[in-house]
Amino acid sequence: MRIITRTIAVAAIAIAAGLTGTVQAKTVNYPAKGKPSFTIEVPDSWTVTPAKEVGDYIDIGSEGGTVMQLRTMDGNAEDVEAFLKDTNDYLEKNYSDVSLTVTDKDCTLNGLECSVAHGTGKEKDGGAPVKLTSGVFALSDGKIGEIWYVAPADDTAGIADAAKIFNSYKSP
Repeated sequence: MRIITRTIAVAAIAIAAGLTGTVQAKTVNYPAKGKPSFTIEVPDSWTVTPAKEVGDYIDIGSEGGTVMQLRTMDGNAEDVEAFLKDTNDYLEKNYSDVSLTVTDKDCTLNGLECSVAHGTGKEKDGGAPVKLTSGVFALSDGKIGEIWYVAPADDTAGIADAAKIFNSYKSP
């Protein structure tokens, strides 16, 4: 079932990527100084606000309103579920009608053990529908990596770019 789900997700991302065309990307390291815990590829058109220190979030955003946050935390593979719950609690506090389902509990992305959840919700102000994705990764340096994004449901390009960023997540 996981292989079928993953194949469908990869196919959807590939189709969405084809619709958005070729985009130049920059590599973003976390932390910005020293040996990175993880790297991502971010389209040049997205804004990037680096984390001030380890544990703080990198904030990145699309022109269409999609927002992503990424960070590392102390922990290990056994802590992944607790971190997913913390992310879900944050989303439920800041968005309404949140429905977030773990779609890949024991997956691997770019060699990293992970858990990934997808869902929907609504902006608290105005009720505009949003799409949500959250992932927690066991990193090669022994830390836990967290990535999540919230996208306006109509930001098709932002959602496609966010999926590409998500899938570029690596731990050197």
